[in-house]
Amino acid sequence: MLNHFPFEIKHCIKSFLFIKCDECKLEFVEQEGKKDATTIYYRAIFDDDFPFPRIYKTYRFICNGCIDHLKKDYIKPL
Repeated sequence: MLNHFPFEIKHCIKSFLFIKCDECKLEFVEQEGKKDATTIYYRAIFDDDFPFPRIYKTYRFICNGCIDHLKKDYIKPL
């Protein structure tokens, strides 16, 4: 059914349904990710009072696959 529409209309519909991940640059459906997410790099090897620099990164959109991958690398979504 969608093949009968012109390319411009299909592109417009696709832009409402799919979002590009800021980490892996792949497209995903909005329900399969997070919007306005911030991550922090952490490791629990120092005392909490130690002034260790925290590394933050903000994503406009990030998919669940990238979130799972970042968790394995000790990066925690806030």
